[in-house]
Amino acid sequence: MASETFTSVAQTLLTGEMICETVYPNEYQFLQNDISTDQIEKFLAQIDRGLACTQDGRAYYCAFLDVEESGAKTAIRQVFREVAQDLEPLLRWMRFVREANAMGQPVESGMLVKQSELLQAVESSPAKYHELNELTKSGLFKSSAKNSSAKIDQILGKLKDKGYLVVQDTSGALFRATGLWSYLYDVLEFIRANEHLESDDDGNDQPELF
Repeated sequence: MASETFTSVAQTLLTGEMICETVYPNEYQFLQNDISTDQIEKFLAQIDRGLACTQDGRAYYCAFLDVEESGAKTAIRQVFREVAQDLEPLLRWMRFVREANAMGQPVESGMLVKQSELLQAVESSPAKYHELNELTKSGLFKSSAKNSSAKIDQILGKLKDKGYLVVQDTSGALFRATGLWSYLYDVLEFIRANEHLESDDDGNDQPELF
């Protein structure tokens, strides 16, 4: 069983996916063991890769050991471009969700996201209704839907397609946040810490996502 999980962890990491408890619970638990983590790190090192973990410890991913390696900088920059192009709508959505739930909880890995809760917030607040309409006018969450329920459904569907959410029930109205949010927070922290850098910088300090 352990060898099967080891193989699954290695294959998942090498395909560029993140391992978190929401999406890969068995693989995530495997990496909670120091011996298992050491085994994976030694395996990845043979191909000049390493095991990286988000700051909150909720997601693991494969990283370049040497950012000077041929193709490494290109791959890293591509990841940042993909995150950057969706950054503004994602930030607005994060604020929307935080303000919509009673606890004021920010989106984080493992969090349940309920379509009904979001819809209730919109229907009970003109400000949230306006915010939803603005959010779906353009960009990542652009929608031609006419009613709030359909707009929320489309946003949740887009986040699922992007890997930020996974469906938790057959109705498609209950979702759980993945470890990709943890990585996004790390990227935001990096941007805040390095906002003085030029956009065409060599990128040696960028997170080395595989």
